[in-house]
Amino acid sequence: IDSFHDSESLMNNMLYFRKIHGNSMSPTLNDGDFILALKVPQKMYHINDIIIVNHQLFDNIIKRIHSIHDNTVQLKGDGQDSLSTLKMGDIPTRHILGKMIWHISPKSKN
Repeated sequence: IDSFHDSESLMNNMLYFRKIHGNSMSPTLNDGDFILALKVPQKMYHINDIIIVNHQLFDNIIKRIHSIHDNTVQLKGDGQDSLSTLKMGDIPTRHILGKMIWHISPKSKN
C-alpha cells in the first residue's frame, strides 16, 4: 500500500490535467478546452512549447514559451487579451509544472 501512495504522489507531481479559463491562448486553446501536461527534463522544453507555470503573481498559467535564457523562460499568449511578455517577466524554469502533450476541445468545430 505504501508504494501505491508513493506512485500516486509521483503521478500527481508529473502529470497535470487542466481546464482552460479565458481566451488568452485563443485560437490554439479556447475557454472550456482541456490540456494534459507532463513534467519533463528542462532540456526538453523548447520555444513555442505550451506549458503550465506556477507564476508568483498570476498563480498557475498556461502560456507558450517565447524565449529561453539559461534557467529562465519568457512566455507569451496566443490571444490578444493575454498578459504581455514584459508583465509576466522572466520565469525560472523550476516553476514550470509541465509541457502540454494533449489538447481536448469539447466544443464542436462545425
